[in-house]
Amino acid sequence: MSVNHLIRSALQNPWSSTYAKLMAIALVYGATVHISNILGLTGTPWQSTPLLWQAMDVMMVIDDD
Repeated sequence: MSVNHLIRSALQNPWSSTYAKLMAIALVYGATVHISNILGLTGTPWQSTPLLWQAMDVMMVIDDD
């Protein structure tokens, strides 16, 4: 059995389909927050935040996508 087939069969169950949708919503929300931070839409200019925060925002956007 391929991994793709296993994923498709798992998503046929209502509970796993709901869980996958909730995880997708959480990841999209997280990516939106980090992109907003990078664009400076959250109140603090991105250039004035510590370098570690800037690096983590970039890494978290990559991880969330």
